[in-house]
Amino acid sequence: MEESYRNKLNKAQRKRRSELSRQWQMKNHPEKGRCCMVEPWKNLDDIEKLKSYLYEKSPRDFLLFILSINNGLRMCDILRLKVRDLMSLKPGETIRVKESKTKKTNIVCLNKVAYDALHNYLRKGKHTKPDNWLFPSQIHPDRPINTINVNLMLKSWCRRLNIKGNYGAHSARKTWGFHQRVTHKTDITVIMKRFNHSSLDQTLRYIGLAEEEVNGALLNEI
Repeated sequence: MEESYRNKLNKAQRKRRSELSRQWQMKNHPEKGRCCMVEPWKNLDDIEKLKSYLYEKSPRDFLLFILSINNGLRMCDILRLKVRDLMSLKPGETIRVKESKTKKTNIVCLNKVAYDALHNYLRKGKHTKPDNWLFPSQIHPDRPINTINVNLMLKSWCRRLNIKGNYGAHSARKTWGFHQRVTHKTDITVIMKRFNHSSLDQTLRYIGLAEEEVNGALLNEI
C-alpha cells in the first residue's frame, strides 16, 4: 500500500515537473519571426558566485557549469558525454566529438579547473560508473539531462543569486567566447574556428562584442 502511494506520488511529481518545464519553455520562446538572444556571463564576479554556489550545491551541476564555460561547445553536445569519455583524461588532454548540429568534428578539453571539477564529481557523485551519462537526470538516471532542463536550472541559479540578465543553456558557450576575447585576448579567428562560424562578424555578434569593440576602438587616441 505504501509502495503504491509512493509510485503515485512520484508520477504526480514527474507530471508537475513536466508541466513546469513546458511552461518555462513557452515563456522563454520568442514570438514567431523574432529572436531571443541569451547573454554571456560577462561579469567575472557573477561567474565566481555561480561557481561557489554550485560547488556547495551539487558536484554534477558544478561540473556541468565548469566544463561548459571552459569548452565553448553547444550544451547539447556536452550533455551527450558519458563518464568513460573523460574519466581517464589528464589535464590538457582532449577527446574528439561530433557536433550534433553541424556533424563536424570538434574536441572537448580538460583544462586544470575542469579536471578538478570532474574528479570532485567522480568522488562524490552517485552515478559515476563508466557507462553512466556524465550528467544524468535526477528523475531518470538512465537518461542525460536535456537542454530545456539546463535552461531552467541556469535561470533558477541566477534568480537565487540575484544575477540580472537573460541567461540560458547557450550562455555558457557564449561566455567561453566572450572571455577568450576580452579576458585572455585570444585572436578572434581562433574563437571563430572553435565555434565553426562562417564569418568574424557572426562570431563578434554571437558573443556580444561587435558594438563594444567598435566603441572601444573609438576611444583610442591617435
